[in-house]
Amino acid sequence: MYLTAQCVRSREGVEGVNAYLYVHGADALPTFVDGALDLERIASSGAGLEVARSETLRPGGNAVRAYLDLAAQDAVGDADLFAALDELADRVHASGLPASVRRPGIAARAEGVDLVAQNLAAAHTLFNGLRSAALALLPRRSDEGRSPTGPFVVHAGYAFGGVRLWLPPVTLARLPAAPLRRLRLLVPEELLQPPHVIGDVLREAAQLLLGCASDELHGAGGLEILDPRTGTVFVGA
Repeated sequence: MYLTAQCVRSREGVEGVNAYLYVHGADALPTFVDGALDLERIASSGAGLEVARSETLRPGGNAVRAYLDLAAQDAVGDADLFAALDELADRVHASGLPASVRRPGIAARAEGVDLVAQNLAAAHTLFNGLRSAALALLPRRSDEGRSPTGPFVVHAGYAFGGVRLWLPPVTLARLPAAPLRRLRLLVPEELLQPPHVIGDVLREAAQLLLGCASDELHGAGGLEILDPRTGTVFVGA
């Protein structure tokens, strides 16, 4: 399971909190040598299957002010998750951001991205909003009958020289195994500049990575290209 809540601000200065809940099923979560969950790797490339979201601000083009991440193995109960969040809250309220907690099968962190978050009172306010949004989604963790349907999800992130695309586990599970689908595809920066249309270029690159034609994508529910770290949507379904 991976749960993230992000305090975001639009270009117009409007603020909101967007939260997303993912499950992994039989997929093993990345860990360190000592067995502790590698939250950075989970957040950046192993989000899993999205089962719930809450958005107060439309994704796309927003700046992230602060975020709360929580990851846990499937066997961890809700009571232990609540306790981990309580411990994280105590640390934020005592020392501000950043703060982190590690427990058996659980990893959690809260970080502020801008200078305002370094103010202790502001850190309290930011964290409390993130925690509330996260707790609202947590009961959806045990939803029955979930399956990888809807748009094919492709993950994207800015990299040196362009934008890199890759397929998360939930998308790989929907497709026949093929070496190409395990690659990370770099779309060169020059193709993301005018007269090229960024969305069209990324869509074409994603189709190459997926190995699916446009009609196949349409029949499956479309395509969504997003940054798993920030929730930014490059291409919507």
